[in-house]
Amino acid sequence: MALEEGSLIYLEKDKLFFYNGAKVFKLDFTPQIVRDLEILNEDGLIGLVFQFIDNIKATPSRFLIVLSESVLFSSDTKERDLAKIEAEFQSFIDLVPFDKVLSKKYQTEGGIRMLATNADLINAISDSFQQRGFVNDGVVPAMVFGEYGVRRGLDSDTANYILRSQQLARGKAMGKMSSQPKRKSVFKVTMGKS
Repeated sequence: MALEEGSLIYLEKDKLFFYNGAKVFKLDFTPQIVRDLEILNEDGLIGLVFQFIDNIKATPSRFLIVLSESVLFSSDTKERDLAKIEAEFQSFIDLVPFDKVLSKKYQTEGGIRMLATNADLINAISDSFQQRGFVNDGVVPAMVFGEYGVRRGLDSDTANYILRSQQLARGKAMGKMSSQPKRKSVFKVTMGKS
């Protein structure tokens, strides 16, 4: 089966929008499944995405995941020393409150913008679509699409612009995956006299 060209997943904090090249569909996450970008029920999320794909009768295609500002942690630096930038970047990633973090640095007019998000959430959504025959073309922050990247929600005009302007995303896919070490609880047990 040949894949249709171009669909788009636009992810916000509590929902995703799917554009199939003709129409925008919206899937709201329930707070019992996803809250504050944290997956509380992975099987529930996968089931919800499968049901969504089936309900809208989505035809498998290539898709781009675009991350809105609401799903990204960000920090800007004007630092120019590469070693110091890397140190700042690692410190930034360490502060992001997820076990697995998807992150990248982007050059801006004023310096460097560091972005990160919950890799598990992105992977669960992407994997669910891929299990239904879709092919992921990458994950990019909405900011790479200029003024269109700061809009809330997704409408057909914005989705069409993003799909027509995918060249803006070339080389800008978020791809640095890091695992945060599990934080260990350290406590001391002392025996008292009875």
